[in-house]
Amino acid sequence: MTFDSRAVVLLRTAARSVGHGKRQLVAHPSIIELIAQWPDEVVALQASLGVAIELFPDAQLSGYGHVHVSP
Repeated sequence: MTFDSRAVVLLRTAARSVGHGKRQLVAHPSIIELIAQWPDEVVALQASLGVAIELFPDAQLSGYGHVHVSP
């Protein structure tokens, strides 16, 4: 799986997440860098969920990362 496809999976996972607080997208720095280059997608996700989206790189993560929902 490419970093592009992992970034798309992470964004889709965030879009399906439930909860009331902001979403923190945590993933390998290469994936976070890609998502940061797609500001329109991040803005659309924020508008869709009605919460802030924060991007956090973590070099220790493999796969596509995870979405943390703040309380």
